[in-house]
Amino acid sequence: MIAYGNGEPQRCAANLIMMVRGECPYDRLRGIDGDITDAPMTGAFGLVAEDVSWTLKYYEPRADAQDTALLIEDVIKGKFRIGTSIVVGE
Repeated sequence: MIAYGNGEPQRCAANLIMMVRGECPYDRLRGIDGDITDAPMTGAFGLVAEDVSWTLKYYEPRADAQDTALLIEDVIKGKFRIGTSIVVGE
């Protein structure tokens, strides 16, 4: 993380979405649940959208996630990214 310029809601939301839950030692709920990666693909899409929405609602109330999706990069290797549109509230 950079030393300054990272307080914008979009940057904070992106940082939260890139974290895996349990990664922060004193806040084990921060981030996205890592168990979603082991869920069946059909169920994982809904779980990711739910988890991103909850994480942003709890940790970054200035931002809201819309159109959250899993973007599959390589099915064989299991590589994926979370894509979402971040909307900043008033």
